[in-house]
Amino acid sequence: MVQLLLVGYVLKFAFLNISPVWDLCYFTLHVFGCQPRSYVSPEVNLWRSMGIFCRCALEKLSEAAWREKDVIEARLMLGQTPKEAMSDIAKSSIRSALIPIINSMSIVGLVSLPGMMTGQILAGADPAEAVKYQILILFMIAAGVGFGSIAAIKLALHRLFDERHRLRLDRLTTKS
Repeated sequence: MVQLLLVGYVLKFAFLNISPVWDLCYFTLHVFGCQPRSYVSPEVNLWRSMGIFCRCALEKLSEAAWREKDVIEARLMLGQTPKEAMSDIAKSSIRSALIPIINSMSIVGLVSLPGMMTGQILAGADPAEAVKYQILILFMIAAGVGFGSIAAIKLALHRLFDERHRLRLDRLTTKS
């Protein structure tokens, strides 16, 4: 939030103070300080990639279930429910889906400039107001990825076990 707010005020200052001297300063900063950075708006790509994040969680679940099948079956034989037997794997799978979105949120403002926020500032909106909307969008995307991943994992776990609580790896599409 602080990163976005600072960048918002810098952008507002940059667009209000147009002169050859400031243009040279911005150009120099861009060429020498920010050249490797990406200034692409992340929110469009993240909305499109939400399914990829959920798929990442499902692949992690699938790989771990194949790798840990003996441990899972041992836990089931010791009386654990399928949910208990798979809880560590499920948590790890959901975590793996959330890592990219959290990383994306951490670089917004320093590495990437969100298009919606920049557009609002260019249109004359207060940077603090533009930042609020941008943060809302980022949190909505993160929540969507989180809830989508949780739902996908819960459905997959339901599919992995039959009515007698037996692990059914034959229902998975890939083997690791």
